[in-house]
Amino acid sequence: MHDTSTTHNTDWKAQSLRLTAFLSPSAQVGEQDWWKVLTGELPDSTISQPKIGVQKQEGKFKSEKIEGQLVLSVQISRIDWQLNPLDMPESGFPTIGLFSDAIDSFSELMQSWLEIAPPIQRLALGAVLRQNTVNAQEGYENLSKYLTFPLDKDSSEFLYRINRPRKSQNIADLLINRLSTWSVDLLAGFVLSPNNPIPYSLHPAEFALSLELDINTSADFFGELTPEQLPEILQELVNLSQEIVKKGDIK
Repeated sequence: MHDTSTTHNTDWKAQSLRLTAFLSPSAQVGEQDWWKVLTGELPDSTISQPKIGVQKQEGKFKSEKIEGQLVLSVQISRIDWQLNPLDMPESGFPTIGLFSDAIDSFSELMQSWLEIAPPIQRLALGAVLRQNTVNAQEGYENLSKYLTFPLDKDSSEFLYRINRPRKSQNIADLLINRLSTWSVDLLAGFVLSPNNPIPYSLHPAEFALSLELDINTSADFFGELTPEQLPEILQELVNLSQEIVKKGDIK
């Protein structure tokens, strides 16, 4: 078994970050101005379907360290905040920036939202992260360092997903799911020409380690997360995500 207790390369970049709040049955979500309260500006676009209780707002978000496209999706039973890249780069995977910078800015924004959020039953923090690698072989060698078992460097199409729940340090009898999905991904753009039915690549294939995180409070917890508990729980979700990024798949 590999020793995953040590700190590994933390040059992970965030492709997207997400906070999902699953609302309590008592929650009432009507007209709200969360976007303006949090950003100080109006969103670039708003889509509203009041008959089914759906609303979507999006626009640019910029902090001292990162810049991205912020999306707010409101449904009857859940609310999602997501931060995505602004543009697709000419080469490489699109990212918001370093995970360490992105998670700090995003979690600070979400802490402010939790102060004015409706009653919440569950909270989930999601992330899609990338780490550049020269080729697939190097990718699998590097990925092995984060796992509890070695990978053959000539592997392909590997996908490893695991949940390692932990007890919350803030709320008794609350389990926090630590779901992580590991792979080496290929990015290649292809073009079909009318004169040539065989697709050709726009640029050489690019590879990256991929880590998808879903750190969430268990659905088996019945009750409401109080306004006093929510900031502590969000920080706990952030801390657990940072731990996996630094130390890999540990119990």
